[in-house]
Amino acid sequence: MLRAFLEKELKHDSSTLITHPLWAKERVLTIIMPADKTKEDRLSEGLELLRALLRTGVSEEDPAYTDTKSKISEWVNTGVSWEGRIEFPQHGRYATVRLPKNSLNTATLAFKVKKGSYPSA
Repeated sequence: MLRAFLEKELKHDSSTLITHPLWAKERVLTIIMPADKTKEDRLSEGLELLRALLRTGVSEEDPAYTDTKSKISEWVNTGVSWEGRIEFPQHGRYATVRLPKNSLNTATLAFKVKKGSYPSA
């Protein structure tokens, strides 16, 4: 059943995925890992996140925006994934940021209101 699934869904010959000549009686499953994002993909996604922040009214001079931009720049240049929370105290909000390594996931930034916090005047 697994063999049929692999052949149908992954469109690979099951003999290349499951068997190995050194272990004739034992079956070995080869895991197909998703590819890493290219630098171009990371740059495109990172710029879109920064533009979205600016559309919400966050200033480019805001220290939290600068911190977010720094995290995204590091991710674009190194490809190392990062997840975290960045506080935007001037807006009474925080951003939950997810910068993934593999190409199956998209970079996300959720700009959320802090409970009991209001923007400073």
